[in-house]
Amino acid sequence: MHNAPPNAATQCGRILRLLQSRCGQFVPLPEILALGIAQYNARIHSLRRAGYAIENKTEAAGGQRHSWFRLLPKPVPKAASDFMRQRREEEAQQTPLFAGAA
Repeated sequence: MHNAPPNAATQCGRILRLLQSRCGQFVPLPEILALGIAQYNARIHSLRRAGYAIENKTEAAGGQRHSWFRLLPKPVPKAASDFMRQRREEEAQQTPLFAGAA
């Protein structure tokens, strides 16, 4: 379930509108940056925390890394994402830093 939708004037709102306008297609990072987005990773993280399922892919070409993002049709339920985050944190606490080291 999504929290309140981001205001269209916010950076999160602008990213969300762009991703929604592409109907599940990957949007290259330069198009997101062209919206005047500062700290795009933080904005995308905020959208994910609000329950939007955003996929990203990267590719190395010519010594440069290229990134794309797309909005998936089904949102991640907030309760499920919180549950998975808690599980990862618990597993990290139980896993020794240097497993197998004597």
